[in-house]
Amino acid sequence: MFEYTQILAAIRLEKEINKQTSYLTLFKTKGNRRRMLIVISIGLFSQWSGNGLASYYLLVFVSHRLSTALI
Repeated sequence: MFEYTQILAAIRLEKEINKQTSYLTLFKTKGNRRRMLIVISIGLFSQWSGNGLASYYLLVFVSHRLSTALI
């Protein structure tokens, strides 16, 4: 029963917070705009450096290498 009341309290708190905030709060202050620029830049640069591509095909490459090594 304790967990159920915690879940209800968390849902109630989230509803209160969602009434006061929106996506525009990410860009309202200079500090928030700077943080968003950093976050977006990190995402773009990590994709440009090829990390996403290596992570995507790593399982395919490793499983192929293991299957050929066992033959």
